[in-house]
Amino acid sequence: MNKKTNPLARAAMLLLVVLCSIGAWAQSSVVTVGNYNRASGFLPSYPNNTYSLSQQIYTKDEIGGKKGKITSIAFYNYEHGKARSYDIYLSHTSKSTFDNATDWVKVAAADKVFSGTVTLGSEWTTIDFDTPFEYDGTRNLILTVDDNTGEDTGNNYGIGAYDASGNQALYYYKMFGTPVNLDPTQSVTEEGTVYSRKNGIKLCFETYPKPYQLEAPEIGDVSALIQCSLRGDATAWNLRYRKVAGEGEEKQRWVAYNDLTARSYTLEDLTPATKYEVQV
Repeated sequence: MNKKTNPLARAAMLLLVVLCSIGAWAQSSVVTVGNYNRASGFLPSYPNNTYSLSQQIYTKDEIGGKKGKITSIAFYNYEHGKARSYDIYLSHTSKSTFDNATDWVKVAAADKVFSGTVTLGSEWTTIDFDTPFEYDGTRNLILTVDDNTGEDTGNNYGIGAYDASGNQALYYYKMFGTPVNLDPTQSVTEEGTVYSRKNGIKLCFETYPKPYQLEAPEIGDVSALIQCSLRGDATAWNLRYRKVAGEGEEKQRWVAYNDLTARSYTLEDLTPATKYEVQV
C-alpha cells in the first residue's frame, strides 16, 4: 500500500522553499583607482563656498584596461559630510595632465551621469548614476563635478586622495565677491588651481546586462532549479541567494555564484519549509 502525501502540506512546503525576487543587484565589478592615504578639502568640491567646479583626469592604465558601462562612483570621506548639490560628468579625453590653471575641458551635456544631492558620509559613499557612462577603455577618463549648492555648508570634510602623476586635477571657487557658478558645458575661462593630488575613487562597471524572466520551474524539498534569460550579447550571469530573515533576526550573508554560462543553475542543500530569496 503506497503512502499518500497530504497535498496541502506538500504545496505549502513547495511555496516556502524559495522566494524569487529580481532585486537591484547589479551584474557588476568594482575597480578601485588610486588610494585614499591623503585627504583633500577641495576635491571633488569645496563645501566652504556657494559653488565650485573641479575636473580630475584618470588614465586608462589606472583604470586597468577595464571598459564598459560605469554605473556608479564612490568617494572616501574621513570626516562628517555635508549635503551638496552635484552635477557629475564623465568624459573621454586625450589629455593626461592639465597644462595650466585655465586648461578646462568643455564637456557635453550628454556626458552628465548624475544630478542631485549628495551627502558624503563617513568612509565610502557610493553615488549611483542616473545614466551609465560607456567607457571605451582606450582613452583617459575625466571626472567633472559641478557643485551647484548655492550656500556655504562648511569645510569640515576631507575626501580621500592620493598624489597624482603631475597636474591631473583642476578646481575653481570664488572666495570673495559675487559667487560664480561655472557651467562646464560652456567654455570656461576663469583661472582655477592646478593640483597634483586627486581623489581615490571606486568605479562600478556593469559586467553583464541584467537578466530577465527569473524563474524557479522545479522546486524540491532541498533543491530548486533557477533559470533566467540573458539580454543582448551577454554570455554569462551572476546569481546569489540567502535565507529570508525572520522578524528580529539578522540578515544572512549572500551565497554567490558568478560567471554562470548555462541558462539554469540548481541550488542544493536547502532547508525544507524555509523561505529563500534569489537575485540575479
